[in-house]
Amino acid sequence: MRKLFLVSFAYLFLNVTCVWGQCGINILTNPGFDMPIQPNNGDNILNSFSFNGWTMTGGQGFNIVKPNGFYPVGPDYAKDGTQFTEVAYGDGTVYQDFTISGANTNIAFGGFYSSRTGGIWSASIGIYSMPGNILVSTSNTVLYTGQGIKVWLPVQGNATLNAGNYRFVANIPDDANFDAAFVYTNCSFPAAPVQKPGSGGALVFNGTSDYVDLGTAFNDQNFTVEMWLKPGATQTGYNDIIDNNPNAVPGAGWVIQQNGLTTNEYFGYVSGTITANFTLIPNVWQHLVLVKSPTAILIYVNGILINSTPWSGTVFYSSNFLRLGTFGGTSSGNLYHWNGSMDEVRIWNTPLSQTQIRDRMCHKIIASDPLYSNLKAYYNFDEGLGYNLFDSKNSITGAIIGPSWATSGAPIGNFSSHNYSVGLSAASLTHPTRGDGLTATLTSGNADGIHVYNVTEAPNTTNGILGVGNNNAYFGTFVVNGSNPTYDAVYNYANAFPNANENDLHLFKRNDNAGTTWVDCNAVLNTVANTLTSTGQHTEYMVGSIGAILPITGLWFTAANDNNKARLAWHTVTESNTSRFEIERSKNGIQFEKIADVWAAGNSSIRKDYSYSDVMPVKSLNYYRLKLIDIDGKFSYSPVRLVKFDSDNSFFVYPNPVKRGESLQLSLQNFTANKIEIINSIGQLVYSSSEKLNGSTSIPILFSLAAGQYAVRIVSDNKVSVQKILIQ
Repeated sequence: MRKLFLVSFAYLFLNVTCVWGQCGINILTNPGFDMPIQPNNGDNILNSFSFNGWTMTGGQGFNIVKPNGFYPVGPDYAKDGTQFTEVAYGDGTVYQDFTISGANTNIAFGGFYSSRTGGIWSASIGIYSMPGNILVSTSNTVLYTGQGIKVWLPVQGNATLNAGNYRFVANIPDDANFDAAFVYTNCSFPAAPVQKPGSGGALVFNGTSDYVDLGTAFNDQNFTVEMWLKPGATQTGYNDIIDNNPNAVPGAGWVIQQNGLTTNEYFGYVSGTITANFTLIPNVWQHLVLVKSPTAILIYVNGILINSTPWSGTVFYSSNFLRLGTFGGTSSGNLYHWNGSMDEVRIWNTPLSQTQIRDRMCHKIIASDPLYSNLKAYYNFDEGLGYNLFDSKNSITGAIIGPSWATSGAPIGNFSSHNYSVGLSAASLTHPTRGDGLTATLTSGNADGIHVYNVTEAPNTTNGILGVGNNNAYFGTFVVNGSNPTYDAVYNYANAFPNANENDLHLFKRNDNAGTTWVDCNAVLNTVANTLTSTGQHTEYMVGSIGAILPITGLWFTAANDNNKARLAWHTVTESNTSRFEIERSKNGIQFEKIADVWAAGNSSIRKDYSYSDVMPVKSLNYYRLKLIDIDGKFSYSPVRLVKFDSDNSFFVYPNPVKRGESLQLSLQNFTANKIEIINSIGQLVYSSSEKLNGSTSIPILFSLAAGQYAVRIVSDNKVSVQKILIQ
């Protein structure tokens, strides 16, 4: 049994050069207060003090950091990484003037504070126009709650300035130090959580000084902590991936800690109880979960339970601070730091089951999630700039101390499905509105499972994809463990691109969200099944066209009887080079005639809604379709919709026969259905809906249904109607 390693050091110097360069050039003079080394003269309590462009009023002066790291009470160590550096401290303000030369110049400004005594205080930074000393913009306020004397707190803000003279002003409360001010031009820090496509961004921890301080809101008895990680090749012994015991108090809090060597071997720890060691694979994205249930401490990797330690004790919290990427905290000097990339940290106030973990690990969490009320904090790491890590659930914002921003390669989408069945399992997923989908079937490599995820927005790059046009969605896979596992990927394009030439469709792939170039995966096209088939491994897929670009995405078309008028409605997700929609009508579903034109948007990256009313429909059956015409004269047709005008209680289905993968259109006339059922030839119920319906609807015919005769049964208040259909 291993014991939690405890250590204490006197001081630590941090270096954030890798972060500073991300937003441009700092235009402030001498931003770190550097000046020649001076002897220790004690507290220089002065009403004002100036040097090298900086002026301090009402504070205790500028002082150098001593080699022992303490002056005059706390460790006035420097944020810019230099041991002997001036630090402004006291109870006053420090300011510096600067000039902006261009109109409407975006700036990002801020600095770093630390505590000298561990007291409680608040601080903020402002930009003032000069002369006149008029406040233009203020940063978010830092509220320090006594976390310890070695915690750096970043403060940041944004402003848009016209040409002129300005003053950077930072207030420095008593018991606080201030160092490393910055004003970046042509830059804006995110002011709120920003969701990017796929897995978005990640933070890279350097293994020597980087960590994130998440604050003081975490003290639940039962909880789940999950995250995506890509560990570095080597580690510092006893570093913590996540740490709820910042003062390294024996028997307190909980951590996931490296086991003391230089490998990626870790253990979980909850209030003195330690799990068995487990191993993470270096340089590979994987999903890690720590669960504290009423009876056990559990560790999951990639949805697989790898460690269960019985324990029904009470979690003892000496504090409720939480940090990412560092051992201990204030008293230990943050000396043991994790090496690697991190993304998508979620903290729940309930123990998730294995199924609940698998159901969520490859997609983002949204408010409609059944467990959303149990989500205590959600960090999606998509800011890309700045020193704040935003929590999109409860605004428990973290302070980024050193880690640099990067593009994440974690397999995360907006929706996902999975299969962990024994053997060559398969997972399928369909786009929620377009209807196209991906099925991934394991073929070799003894994998434990497979996930398919769907990103319902354009990727961060389409470099390498031919004719992508306005295609704004893609799919990805994540294979769980195994030995060089492979799978067959079958992409069904269904009706996602209704006016594209099928023979021009190609499937492109990249390794993950961090990939900068897509390549043609030479998928096999089947125009009968509407599929593109390829083999892959931890891959993302997106459709392009080697002919004309994909001009329109996601056409959805409905038609219904509206007070003896045919009400037609349709919308597109995106459009490119579109001219108009010709509305056509037919009495028999074979010969169509044009009855109207509706002009299209031309080019659009957002949803566009259209409608038309046929005020003079024919008696009995009316078949409608849209002819989509591009500016260059090319055209294609929408699916056909049926509307009937008579007074009986009949219902109609179309098309009949219907192919698997298509949708069966069902039209009710002048009555309400209480239940809709589809029954196969041996009497088995294969589809049922109890949602009340009057008008028209569509029923997807799944590929899993066998070809043959079926019956559609409609149950109303006073009648049961049945029609036979043929599924091909």
